[in-house]
Amino acid sequence: AIYLRQAISYLCTKIDFESKVATVRPCNVRYYTGIKLTTDVIVVGGMQAYDAHRFVLSPPVKDDGGFYKMKRAVANETDYRSTKQDDLITSKPEYSLPKSSKFPGILKCSPINKSTSFVVTASEESNPEGSKAQFGAACYEVTFTHFNKHWHITGRVFDKVDLHLPKLRFDTFATWCRVPNSARNQVSQEAREFRAGLHAAGHALLNVLPLFILCKMADAGVECFHKNENKYRPQRLLIYDCQPGGTGISKQVYQVFPDLLKAALNLIRACPCLGSSGCPGCVHFTSCAHYNEVLDKRAGVIVLEATLKALFPCLDV
Repeated sequence: AIYLRQAISYLCTKIDFESKVATVRPCNVRYYTGIKLTTDVIVVGGMQAYDAHRFVLSPPVKDDGGFYKMKRAVANETDYRSTKQDDLITSKPEYSLPKSSKFPGILKCSPINKSTSFVVTASEESNPEGSKAQFGAACYEVTFTHFNKHWHITGRVFDKVDLHLPKLRFDTFATWCRVPNSARNQVSQEAREFRAGLHAAGHALLNVLPLFILCKMADAGVECFHKNENKYRPQRLLIYDCQPGGTGISKQVYQVFPDLLKAALNLIRACPCLGSSGCPGCVHFTSCAHYNEVLDKRAGVIVLEATLKALFPCLDV
């Protein structure tokens, strides 16, 4: 294989797996090499990110800074959020929440005011496909299959070398949710590739991740696909920590997952590019292990819309 550093090509002659040292020498060749690999994220288990039955909020209380605090109890946990008085909606008594609410999937609630609590209730019938975000432990695994030799001038592949290297594996954490079957059906009706939609939607999630969490896009990863892949993949959107043991990013994603899905959908919709595979402004990702192959911008929109509707049926997408 060829290793390129500061415009100088180096030929790899030896690899010591125990010491993790590669021996290279300068060379003058008219080709470069590109590695081909497969990645798998195996989830060990998880817990639901959103309680589909009941949200209980306390009366808003004004603090010294002019904010109204509302206490929320979800899945036996307590969380506090603040909002200004101007953000309180009272025009519709049967459906009144702050404009910045993180819980758009509710069905009904009592009027919000400064003296009474209100209860938000959702029914199981509102989510028939059972799509809910989850967080849990996962195992990341990389298999290096081969590398291709490309001519410098044309980029054409003229040779392939099979690899027999040990797998790279480490334990981490991930947040994921199942993509409903309605997304696959709609993608098939439009004669598009479903895995290209999953790939595009995952890249869009990574591209908007720094808007919600203090991190770089490369600090997290998603499931990517390459054109020659023919193995089974779960029907899901997943974000995992790229470091062994986890970095805490997926745990934070677990808290803002609906906002992340909505932002990714808006990113793709707002991008003016005309290509079906998108561009770096929407669904391309610079650290994609498969060089942004198998991407479909329109299929990505379908996947995100269907997932949001399954998670939160009352959300206008």
